[in-house]
Order: sequence, then C-alpha cells, then structure tokens
Amino acid sequence: MTVEDCSTETQPGAVGDSAATSANSEATTTSHAPALDPSASDFVPSQSPPSDPPTPEPSENPYLAAYWAVLFALEQLESGFAVDAYMTLLRASPFSSQPAKPTQVSKLVAHVGKIRFQLGTGRFEQAIDELDKGEELWNAPEGRMGGQVQGVPWEAKVFRLKALEGLEDYERLLEYADELIDDNPDDSPVAYYYRSLAHYHLGDLDEAEKSANEASEQAGIRKIEGLDSLLDRISRISTLKKAGNDAFNASRYDQAIEKYTEALSVDRNNNAIRAVLYTNRGIAHSKKANKTQAMSDYRSSNSLSPRYLKPYRLLATLYRKSNDLYSALDYLNRALRQPGLEGEEREAVERERDEVAREKKAQEARERQEREEKRRREQQEREERRRRDKAARETNHYTVLGIAVGATQSQIRIAYRKKALETHPDKGGCEEKFKRVQAAYEALCGKSGGRAYGGRSDDGGRNSYSRSYSSRHYDADDVDSPDEYYSDEDDEYDSGDL
Repeated sequence: MTVEDCSTETQPGAVGDSAATSANSEATTTSHAPALDPSASDFVPSQSPPSDPPTPEPSENPYLAAYWAVLFALEQLESGFAVDAYMTLLRASPFSSQPAKPTQVSKLVAHVGKIRFQLGTGRFEQAIDELDKGEELWNAPEGRMGGQVQGVPWEAKVFRLKALEGLEDYERLLEYADELIDDNPDDSPVAYYYRSLAHYHLGDLDEAEKSANEASEQAGIRKIEGLDSLLDRISRISTLKKAGNDAFNASRYDQAIEKYTEALSVDRNNNAIRAVLYTNRGIAHSKKANKTQAMSDYRSSNSLSPRYLKPYRLLATLYRKSNDLYSALDYLNRALRQPGLEGEEREAVERERDEVAREKKAQEARERQEREEKRRREQQEREERRRRDKAARETNHYTVLGIAVGATQSQIRIAYRKKALETHPDKGGCEEKFKRVQAAYEALCGKSGGRAYGGRSDDGGRNSYSRSYSSRHYDADDVDSPDEYYSDEDDEYDSGDL
C-alpha cells in the first residue's frame, strides 16, 4: 500500500482525532488489531493514529504498521515538522537497513526550503548557490535510504532548470537540458520543454518547435505547465515570419513590413526573435528607400540583442552609402568586439572593416586638401577685396578733385587749388565739400607732396612740390585767381586735360 493509497482511503477526520486518542494508544492498538485485515480491499481503519507511532511486534501486520506511520507522518507535516515526518517514514520503510543521519536530513530540508523560497521571490542566483550546496549532500558517499539511493533527485534538477530560466541564461539552460535528456532520453518531457524554451529565447524557432513537440509527445496526458503557451507562440511567430519572408521575396515590401510588425507583437519578452524581426523589417524599409526607418529598426535590433551581428553590418552599409565612413567604421568595430564571432564570418567583417578604413583615410586626405584650397581661395578673396577697396578709395579721391586716376603730382596740386577755391567757406563754398577736397589732396600727395596713391611725379619721383599747400598752411585770402599758381612747368597742361 502506497502513501497515496493510504491518504485517499482514510476517512475524514482520521488525522485530526489523534490528540484525543493519544493517551489510549496502547489500548486502541490492542483492541483493533485482531479485527483488522490489511490485506482486504476495503481495509479502512476507523481510528486515528497515535501521537507516537508504535513499535510493531514481530508478529504484527507490516501493512498496518506502515499505515499508522503514514498517518503519523501526515500529522507531523501538518504540524510543520517536516524533518520529523521524514524520519518517521524512513524508520517505517521495510527497505531501510539503518536510519538516515538527522543532521544530513535537516540540512537537506533547509536547502530545499531555501530553494523554494528563493525561486518564488526571484532570487535565482541564491537558488543556484543552495542547489550547489545541496548536491554535496545528495551525492554524499553514505547515500540515502540506508545507502541504497545516491545522486541529485529529479525535483532538484527541475529546480535548477527553473533557476536558469529565471536568470535568462538560455545558453546554460540549453546545455543543462541536453545533459538531462542524454542521461534519461526515454522519459524527459520536462527537459525537452526547457530545451525548447532555451532554443526559443536564443532565436532558433525550428529547434524550439521540434523540442516542444517532443515534450508534448512524451508527456502524453501529463500536463506540463507552460508547454501549450510556448507551442502557440512558436507557431504564431513562425507563421507570421514565413509570411513576411514570402512577401519580401516577392517584392511586396509593404506586406512584408506588416507581417513582421504583427509578429513583433506576439511575444514582447523574446529579445532574440524580436531582434531578427526588427532586422528583417529594416531590410524591407531599406528596399523602399526609407533609410530613416531602416536605421531605427537596426538600432532597435542592436539594443535587444547586442550579440546579433547582422544589423551592425547593415548599419555600416547604410552609413557607407551616405559617405559617413566614421559611423560605418564604428559599427564594424563594435561587431568585431562581440563574443562568439569566429571563422569565416569574422574574416568577412574584418575585410569590410579594412575597406572602410582605407576609404576613410583617402576621404580624410581629400578633406584636408579641400580645406587647404578653401583657405587659399579665402585668402585670395580677402586680398582682392582689399585691392578693390583701395582702388575704390583712390577713385573717390581722384573724383573729388575732378582728375583721372594716375594723374601726376602737378595735376593733383592744380586740381586741388581749383577745388579749394570753389569750395572754401570764406569764398561762399560748402565746408563739407572743402573738407573732402582737403582729405583727397592729403591722401593722394601727403604732407610732403610725395607719391602716395599712384600719381606720377614730374621729376621721376623727386619732390616736385617743396612748398606746402596743405590745408594747415593754406590761406584762401592770399589767392585771387588760379592763374597765379601756374608755373612754367605746368604750361603744357590745359583745362582739357583736367
């Protein structure tokens, strides 16, 4: 008779009445023992077990002793004494040649309690630590059940699977699930479920679906929590992704984008698959020349799954086409820093990186040359502006005096005398015009009458006008007419030359 058989056949209230009969346990055992037939199919004791399990006599029915031990253990469990219940059942086992050590049992019960609590509160790292400590006791040389049982129990292995899932360490989860399947390939539906879950979160939909179907077949009518939901998600995402791929291959990019977007909404917690879907949608946007949306999808893929390399290269290609070689090189270097990039794929990324680096170097050389040419052009333009400004100023001075550009010093002086008489305020002229005439004369001849602004000198550059007729020494009252200022050397010019 098993534990389940005893518990299911017990009449209601059997355990709860133990306290009332504890004082008369010996009498109860004596009065009921002759009337009981444990081998009968309808064997149901009418009394609750004693508070202290009896020690059966050699002639006592072993099934009856086991029954009382089970009921007593249930009472202990309901009272919170898990270790005592374990020891009660262990002593009553006909297979136990020696009792287990209470210290070891207490430690295992403590570890299991901590593991359950930590899994329930999301402390998965601590649960792993407790599992590691418990394994030392489960694998102890003295074993359990009198040395007949040794090794980690299946429940503890399931605890480890749950802890690895909680840590989202899907690579270790896949490795451990494969290990359990190899150890027991004929009866491991739970391990197949976790194997499917690991493949699913690593982005391998085909392997995930294969393992989930295997778990479903092995489980039969047995219910595995989460398996139906996982199969549903895998099926929906696979269908939508395939539809998007078919539309893309047929150049129906809008329809492909729609299917990928719908697939993204199925499971918002699967970063690996969402990264692939974002990348596929970005490629479809790129085919439509929607560069901004394509780059946004590629970056979303990067943020969800940094170790997924494809969007790095696609971003580098877009930046390269835009002549932004700095950004292209940055994304290729980031791809090369990701772990797991080896073999031909790494060589391909390195070749692309080297090509972009050479293009960037040539681009920088061209940019330096363009900057130098730009500086030279700007310098030339500045010099040209200064020359034009100077010419404009000179032209203005000559215009004020009413002479042609490049006139000789004699012509400048003659013109100045005429304009000074015309514009002097004492002679009825305008003061502002007189000041402009003075300024023009000083600018063209200077104080010493030298060659200042390109005027030709009559004596080959020597000072042909030693007398000062600047505005500071000029007295308009001493001038009666322009004719008295003409010298013999000025006779060759007439009014027509002015």
